[in-house]
Amino acid sequence: MAHSEEKSGDLYRYMERPGLGVLFFENPSHVASKTLEQHRSRTLKRLEAMGLEIRGVHWVSSHTDTDEVVLHFQKADPDLVLCSLTSWVEEYLPIRVLNPLSIPIFLWSIPNGTAHSLLSGLTATASNLRQMGKAYFHAVGPVESDEVFNEIKACAMAAYLKRKVRKLRIGLFGQNCPGMIDVGGDDMTLAALGLEVIRYELSDLMETYDRISEDRARSSVDVLVKAAGGGIEPEPEELLRSGRMDLALREKVEKERLDLVGVRCWPELRSQLRVMPCLAFSTLMDEGIIGICENDPTAGVTMWLLLCLSGKAVFLGDIGRVDLAEGTLSLCHCGVASSSLAEDGRAVHIRRYVLHPEGGICIEFPLKRGPVTLAKLMRPRGGTFSMFISRGESVEGPEHRGSVIYVQPEAGVDRFVSRMLEDGVEHHIVVGYGDLVTPLARWCHLMQVRVISP
Repeated sequence: MAHSEEKSGDLYRYMERPGLGVLFFENPSHVASKTLEQHRSRTLKRLEAMGLEIRGVHWVSSHTDTDEVVLHFQKADPDLVLCSLTSWVEEYLPIRVLNPLSIPIFLWSIPNGTAHSLLSGLTATASNLRQMGKAYFHAVGPVESDEVFNEIKACAMAAYLKRKVRKLRIGLFGQNCPGMIDVGGDDMTLAALGLEVIRYELSDLMETYDRISEDRARSSVDVLVKAAGGGIEPEPEELLRSGRMDLALREKVEKERLDLVGVRCWPELRSQLRVMPCLAFSTLMDEGIIGICENDPTAGVTMWLLLCLSGKAVFLGDIGRVDLAEGTLSLCHCGVASSSLAEDGRAVHIRRYVLHPEGGICIEFPLKRGPVTLAKLMRPRGGTFSMFISRGESVEGPEHRGSVIYVQPEAGVDRFVSRMLEDGVEHHIVVGYGDLVTPLARWCHLMQVRVISP
């Protein structure tokens, strides 16, 4: 996947600017032309300041040729169409423009200051679109409202992701790890989201691994260990195995045009070949290439969404310890997190896997503190996908081997865990840094994914 050169933290930005089309539905007999002109100008300045790519602006009144407007937006193909209504308008105008477009819609009106029939245009348009079976977002608020414009941006990002998810290619090497049922899923069911899951034999990856020369592997090792400010435990021979795995995964990602890659990491790799993908996954994440622990495709989609929304590395963990007194829970995994997520580079260690020291190498450190979003796209039930979403705060916790983060869920740790159990949330949870809840929930709305919150 191509990335721009603009950086956000330690990652290249994974996401292009969402495209926005803007329609001002106007009734000059209700609102003075000067007022309408000022409204347009102020609105566009705010949108441009938010970093959205404006792909066409039209103001539509009874004298507008709506066919030309439709053709323009069909060609410009924005991710979202923002419709501003400052009063009642002739109701066929929004229908003529919006009905032929298969583009998500955002309806917006200001609450006062123009005409007596101010909200009539908004309510009538919403009513007509609902009768036609077209989905839409909506808001009421002034041009000065940060809340309204943040909502517009969140919906534009969600619409962008709806388009992009349909181009995702997820490559999974090997079947599920033994005993793990809740990380599975029918690949054709997942295709309902538009993405493609490609299954490969684990031996296919290992044949590529075996072809990697020692010299090439040694050059990869230099990259893999550069972030280890806390020290390196394994011997050079062990590090070379991780270097080979890194290069083998990169070769498969490039050759197969994969956006995400998963590996059945045990028991074969750990017990027989004594190499794990963990260290390679950590470094790949630094470049925006997602490695999926234990071949969990829905977790991979969740990782991709949070990575796109934050422009920062994300982390996939298991629910671990719960401290009711402190209101925290831990999320941990063997040692796979991107080093960009370390609270302190001096605490980054490369060590042998704690549960099987002869089985491979991991990267270990406490993850950094700050606001986080916790999420997991779940396997469909009755044909409907669900996503568990929660805000939280990453906090300091006790020392723990592996990659570990301690989180205080916004709703409380007891409610968080209870809701997971009530709704049967799967055991992998993805952590993204920042408050990403709104655009994630809007993406769910567009994709007809049920949202579950504590």
